[in-house]
Amino acid sequence: MARFLSLFLLVLGTLLGSSFSAGAATPASVVEATLACVGKPSCIIPVGPQVRKGTLANGLTYYIQRNPTPQRRIEMRLVVKAGSAMEDDDQIGLAHLLEHMAFNGSAHFKKNELVSYLQSIGLRFGADLNAYTSFNETVYMLPLPTTDPTEIAQGMTVLADWAGGLTLRDEDIDAERLIVLEEMRARKGVGERVRKQSMPFLLQGSRYVDRLPIGTETSIQGFKNEAVRRFYKEWYRPNLMAVIAVGDLDIDMMEQQIIARFSGLKNPENVREHALTRVTPHTNDAVLRLMDHELTQEILQVSLPVRVEDEDSTYGTYRDASKVNLFNAMLARRLENRSQESDSPFLGATASMGNAVQGYNVFSASVVAGRNGLKPGVDATFSVLNNVRDHGFHADELEQAKRNVLARMNNAHAEGDKTDSSAYAEEYTRSFLTQEAIPGIQAEWALLSAMFPTLTLEELNAYAKEVLPNPTTPIKVMYSNKSFKDAPT
Repeated sequence: MARFLSLFLLVLGTLLGSSFSAGAATPASVVEATLACVGKPSCIIPVGPQVRKGTLANGLTYYIQRNPTPQRRIEMRLVVKAGSAMEDDDQIGLAHLLEHMAFNGSAHFKKNELVSYLQSIGLRFGADLNAYTSFNETVYMLPLPTTDPTEIAQGMTVLADWAGGLTLRDEDIDAERLIVLEEMRARKGVGERVRKQSMPFLLQGSRYVDRLPIGTETSIQGFKNEAVRRFYKEWYRPNLMAVIAVGDLDIDMMEQQIIARFSGLKNPENVREHALTRVTPHTNDAVLRLMDHELTQEILQVSLPVRVEDEDSTYGTYRDASKVNLFNAMLARRLENRSQESDSPFLGATASMGNAVQGYNVFSASVVAGRNGLKPGVDATFSVLNNVRDHGFHADELEQAKRNVLARMNNAHAEGDKTDSSAYAEEYTRSFLTQEAIPGIQAEWALLSAMFPTLTLEELNAYAKEVLPNPTTPIKVMYSNKSFKDAPT
């Protein structure tokens, strides 16, 4: 059940969740500056002292944090604000192929030398050394199992080569073309089949429909090699990049390494505009029926029109995200309580406001049919949603949700020195890509404590009435099963 629920959640993106900054003790000045933002929507929440954030003259951003867990290990990232949505018509699938090319030869590592070197210091390709390409970003992950200054310098050379030193020889591109085609064929499982049908349905009318990162067999077979080099030149530029280093490190030494390795990168003379793809909210009801012999559950998902999501480090955006988190938590508790009743008509049900694609949120609800079929589960799920929309949450539900958030914050603070460096690296990746605020654990605790009293039951109930489906809301319905017997209209 969880596997097939996750298929739909992967389509829509990960759900919004509380993300807590952590690290060293926060000076009173930062706490005071953070608290000064309360009640001021446009106030920028300051960056906390747990991380050193800087920008080189060429526009490259860097984040450095010392973290003791695990010992003698450093998590490095190269984050590029460029993915498949930036591809021209002759480049479909090439953002992803270019990610592959990062391991096929560069200024300091000939073909196969990079992987051999990294394996020699204890990294496993795929398990440790990895990368991913999405619509709007490409992220390279390099965990170094050492604090040897020589190996750290070599690791920075690897990141710098990825950023601006790939050789991209014709013979290597042609070889990788075949590997990506084989990857496509290997992916032809139920998840990929569902994704290829559901993404165009959910994001109809947007550029994303034609820019799935894997590309198409036609595009990968037929692209010209120069198109790969053009994407690299135009989009792998320092003002769209961040270098992240978190772990058992010397901050000053790491900063010097970043300055030395990346200051020489230059932006192209004619810089192309970088903008997120627009998504138009749907205005009519629509149904997509997915039939596949590998689907073992009968599932229905309802999605509402997308809503623009602000991306900045302001108090107003932070407060809005906190409101969404509380709303999602209370709604999840209502559905959980219904599922625990003896007559529960569904095997699983979820409902939340979550991320659709960067810059947009969407409310969606999913139901997995119980022993008596799909309709009783759908009826029960929407009975819960309608009850919240029409009558609201209770005061004790909101207070419990707030207590849970603050309890998690306490745990994050208490376990701060035990948190894996990779978690912080992911946090700074989000901060670079979406401007997520990173004030530090003490400042964030103070901010939430001061802000939560302003998030009233009346405001949460008004939000629920605004975002939950009503009889006039245009909906998109996805239905999946082995067959279309008794499929909903």
